[in-house]
Amino acid sequence: MKIYYIGKLYSLSGQNSMSINDSDVQGIINKKHYLGLIDTFTRTRYVNMVEKFNYGFDIRAKDEFNEIMRGYLDISSDAQVVNEGKLVRIVYEEIVRDDGIVYAKEISTGLIFPIGYKKYMEAKNVWRNSNLNNYANLMFKFPGMLKVETFVYDDHVVADYNTVEKYLKKHLNKDEMIKLYKNNVFDGEFKEKEKLEVISEELSTIADIKYYLTILKEKNEDLYNKRKEYFDEMLNNFNVEGSNALIGLPKIKAFKKKLTFDILFRNITDDDNTLKKSIDDFLNDKSDLDFDNIDYLCDIFLHYQNEIDIKNSINILSDFAKLYLLFILNNDVDQSKLENSHFKDLLNFIVIASVELKLSGVLNDRINLNIIEVNVENVLNEINRIKNVYQKSLK
Repeated sequence: MKIYYIGKLYSLSGQNSMSINDSDVQGIINKKHYLGLIDTFTRTRYVNMVEKFNYGFDIRAKDEFNEIMRGYLDISSDAQVVNEGKLVRIVYEEIVRDDGIVYAKEISTGLIFPIGYKKYMEAKNVWRNSNLNNYANLMFKFPGMLKVETFVYDDHVVADYNTVEKYLKKHLNKDEMIKLYKNNVFDGEFKEKEKLEVISEELSTIADIKYYLTILKEKNEDLYNKRKEYFDEMLNNFNVEGSNALIGLPKIKAFKKKLTFDILFRNITDDDNTLKKSIDDFLNDKSDLDFDNIDYLCDIFLHYQNEIDIKNSINILSDFAKLYLLFILNNDVDQSKLENSHFKDLLNFIVIASVELKLSGVLNDRINLNIIEVNVENVLNEINRIKNVYQKSLK
């Protein structure tokens, strides 16, 4: 099913200057350093740049200013497109041009607008007034566009299907939308990236199940026979009209998760421990796991955790904690993503994992056990603090 977003349209012509104080700039520098985004040498270099600005910003300082503020400039309220005193909000889907650039396609008119990501935002000039307040005029560098006046700012939220239905039923000033659309000029004919025909989700899931059953047969034939019998009965009733046990996609997806648990977490041996192999891969720069994959596997385990003994459950959760920790040490992850994942359920395990990895020589530091409260924000800040001194050395 398609994913739709609620976004606001902005106009560059309505953009006035934004005010930013030296303390704001210093705060951003310190935050980047604390989060491990810049090292101590770069932090010192940025601080020295700001000190040079004390006698006034000018065009010569623009590149240095943008280097410091990359990803932290924010659009001011006066840049918002206003229609009868209200913000123009649209519902759209993301589409990809044949050259890979992502755009917003409004779902009622089909009109296409560029998306203003923060990474596109720069100051076109910076100056200081007589009151020693700093100002910057903002600009966006939009790939694939010759001229941009109206765009969707990248502060969208996912729209549920009730919202989409209400949006499609309400009166939309299409003439106004077309006018806004015509403010923009693409650098050539817009051609959406061709979507290849793919196997249905039902058939793809069934194919995965048959593959997993093959693996399970080699690990535990008795359990395989039990699962295979259940699967054959499931297929016999799959979407059979009038059946007393109507089976559909949710049922076979749940069964796929059950098989995943059987293969990965039931009767684990030292030679057949997927999580420990994944930890070793991280330590040797060979991991291909992404955060969503780790969280997906953790979700499966937690769903069926009561089917194995408590000692094995604790060992598995400890391994998941190490995977979450190592992933964040190797990648930047937003706090909001962690808040909506099982990371938040394993915070104590993650703190303990940092201690174990320090003792084994993998980390030079550990999460501070004396932090006031063990929550996602504090644990993430601690992980980012030790990221700069993180050294991988498999023991």
